[in-house]
Amino acid sequence: MLAGALPRAQRLLLARTPSTGPSSPSGRARACPCRAAHAASAAMAATAPPSAEVVEISSNKQFGGFNRRFRHRSAVLGCDMTFTIYYPPAAEQAGAKVPLLYFLSGLTCNDENFIQKSGAQRQAAARGVALVAPDTSPRGLGVEGEAESWDFGVGAGFYVNATQEKWAAWRMYDYVVEELAALLRSAPCGAALDPDRGPELPALLRSAPCGATLDPDRASVFGHSMGGHGALVVGLRNPQKYRSISAFSPICNPSNVPWGIKALTGGRGGVDGAEGYDHSYYFISTFVDEHINFHADALAA
Repeated sequence: MLAGALPRAQRLLLARTPSTGPSSPSGRARACPCRAAHAASAAMAATAPPSAEVVEISSNKQFGGFNRRFRHRSAVLGCDMTFTIYYPPAAEQAGAKVPLLYFLSGLTCNDENFIQKSGAQRQAAARGVALVAPDTSPRGLGVEGEAESWDFGVGAGFYVNATQEKWAAWRMYDYVVEELAALLRSAPCGAALDPDRGPELPALLRSAPCGATLDPDRASVFGHSMGGHGALVVGLRNPQKYRSISAFSPICNPSNVPWGIKALTGGRGGVDGAEGYDHSYYFISTFVDEHINFHADALAA
């Protein structure tokens, strides 16, 4: 159901009762010629092996909780990937299982942009919600042309599965929906690489797996621009996985805008609306608390 879009911001907010419907194995709107390969990729991602260790590479305390950045080897994408989780203070309590809110970033971003610029941690701490920010594409694969343009290739995964052989590793839909969620459930977490920061973390947050204090069964998703498109794609295709969806200035009709046309024709064969605001994190930080509250209410239902 449509749950009251925020005034003057042109942002879609959707909430639902968790269902048990089937999950789509890929983010495609039409039949994919690589159907078997993508089905195998999704199955592999959903059963991430315990040996796929997640290594913490940094941690910073904020609003009583911790931003923790991790690195792991992605079986789906074939490269090392990073993601950042903000653990609210509630995650430090014995027996804690806090809900998750995934944020999917826009073009050129990585997992740190939202964490460093949005200020979302303040309200996430107050509402006891963990924030999970993945990267936006595979990196370092050496595919010809992957870094030639800011809106195609590296930093531009669009949270869908590529169907062109050259870009076969660009399977960000499978990575976000299946592999990352599986890692949070089961993968062991290695020791922090910075020994000066590791001891600051409460014992519960140093435990394995890295998702030990998270509740993946209570998850929601939101995003910005390309990530707003991603939130709509993964959320609407997987109602059994995400309880609510929202988006800042999403690319809602990618086949009819320059960024989307380039991505769809290359890898796969919105208007801001808030008066006076641009497409930047100044805009996001202004309204992010309202999004956090919207999702926190849905996750508590």
